Amino acid sequence: MDFVLDVENLVKEMDAGLMTADFKHLDGIVLDWHKGKLIVIDEKLDPYHRRWAIAHEIGHIKDNTVNCGYSMIAERNANNLAVDVLISDEDFLEALENYGGDYSYLCPLFGVSSDVIDKKYKKLFPKKFNL
Repeated sequence: MDFVLDVENLVKEMDAGLMTADFKHLDGIVLDWHKGKLIVIDEKLDPYHRRWAIAHEIGHIKDNTVNCGYSMIAERNANNLAVDVLISDEDFLEALENYGGDYSYLCPLFGVSSDVIDKKYKKLFPKKFNL
């Protein structure tokens, strides 16, 4: 069973654009452009980080925090939305039930890093992390 979401296709479904650039200090950014929203991500990102950067910028679009300047709250919200874009609660619970909590299996199953799996665990089971 494969739970990897095609985030690039999701960008298309949102009628947004996607391109890469050579960033020095950014993983990605969302811009307003004549056709709607444009997500630009660093061309040097590895596949897991690329998926995260795209999902994070989708989070900004969904949270309507494009072109609002830097805000820790907006970044945290975009991170939380990115986790949900990449891994639905239902898929994560199904994977845990069927395959257990082994990160070496969960990460490739969802196409994400261990940090994303951590964030999903903390969202779904906050009492285990004293949140």
